[in-house]
Amino acid sequence: MNVPIGTMTEQAPTDEQLEKIASRMGTPSEVILRVLVAAGGEALPGFEITRRVTALLDATGLPRRSLDASTLHYALLRMMQDGLVVSLGEREVEVPAPHGKTYRQNREVYAVGGLRAGALVRYLDFRANRLARAFREAPNPKPAAEAI
Repeated sequence: MNVPIGTMTEQAPTDEQLEKIASRMGTPSEVILRVLVAAGGEALPGFEITRRVTALLDATGLPRRSLDASTLHYALLRMMQDGLVVSLGEREVEVPAPHGKTYRQNREVYAVGGLRAGALVRYLDFRANRLARAFREAPNPKPAAEAI
């Protein structure tokens, strides 16, 4: 199921609004939001968000902890309060079962909630790129022992 991302009457968020939201976001929330934005409006149940987050983190090769259900749902609640994510209620979905089987069950599904989510991801990318550029362009400081 796809939902429209944003409406013509919705105003784009300001940089100040984006910075306020970004400053409260932790890594799990940012990765969850990126997964939902990448889904392009497709409504996803929590277990599918977790699966995609895990696949994304595995692809980085970085050490990580697993994304448990409580972390996922707290992050989704916070992002719903910030207008980044919406719950579309319960939908019947295919739920994974042992031995590669699935079964149908009603689960709550989530999607991005308008222009704000995409704008925040672009803002986070801009901020990360600006920081990386600053590190590349900064003079190489001397080690503390040499500075004395």
